[in-house]
Amino acid sequence: MTPLANATAKGVGKDWELHARAVLAGYRLEVVPYALYWYRTNAGRRLSGEGGGVTGVEGVSIMAACCAPPTMSINNRRPLGDAAPYISQLHQTVQSQKLQLVEADRSRDAAHLLAHALRRLYCRTGARSTQGTGFLLNSGFDAWSETRDAEDGSALLAEEWVPHVAGYTLGREDRGGAKSRPQQASRSMHVHLANIGLVGGGYQFVMVEQQVPEPLLLQGWSRVLEMDGNGEPIDYSLYADIHFVDGTQHWAYYTPFDQLKDGWQHTYGILDFQKPIVGISIVALFRYRGGTVIFDDIQLSKLEDEVCSLPDI
Repeated sequence: MTPLANATAKGVGKDWELHARAVLAGYRLEVVPYALYWYRTNAGRRLSGEGGGVTGVEGVSIMAACCAPPTMSINNRRPLGDAAPYISQLHQTVQSQKLQLVEADRSRDAAHLLAHALRRLYCRTGARSTQGTGFLLNSGFDAWSETRDAEDGSALLAEEWVPHVAGYTLGREDRGGAKSRPQQASRSMHVHLANIGLVGGGYQFVMVEQQVPEPLLLQGWSRVLEMDGNGEPIDYSLYADIHFVDGTQHWAYYTPFDQLKDGWQHTYGILDFQKPIVGISIVALFRYRGGTVIFDDIQLSKLEDEVCSLPDI
């Protein structure tokens, strides 16, 4: 058996190299959309940004080693070698996904306009209640506790919020004026990424246990302190994986924040599906960019309970 990955190479992500070589050798990769294992990073590990990962030169070397024709004479040299059909297919896939993202943004904007128009009609009399119970615990990041880890030492974590990959830290700044707690609490979730190859944030899984389909409202606040790089809208967002009672899932629902906006900003999304939801994984997500952002007052509630409390656009 011929090895697909170079076991002696230094500074190369073996899984990335293995996948690249496998695809270029004609194998097909299948994605399992479940978390099958957990991997933690810190400042001394490969994914910390301190010289780890696949560099551009190493990536080109992998492509060249996989894809170069057996002979490289002047007469039969092909610039892309055997990788040409794969690169063409990848280009078509990227273009298709970009079109899907554009259409999703248009649909989201239209839904927001419709939601605000209906909200004005629904909430006009002021008689609607906005005192519903939210599903997320510690939604304002009031409660923090110290946790200890044999390798990484102790750290403060927001109760009920699990660190997502690089995680988050306690911030001594909040947006103020939150209904859920006194203003002097001054606590929030800070996510700092040293470079654009990292992922951070916090997540919480909540049981919803609907008996019948019912729309939910996901909303929250965030602020950019510093930002380096430019990615997809999903990379700075409130993200949700939705699990239905019948065992099916809806992956990668998100409502984005604007990385170019100054000051505190609000985002919301309406989760409206044709079958009842059993549980949702909510992630305050910041990834593939450098810088620091703050998250605060993230809420998941029944739409009818909180629609009248949405900020005006």
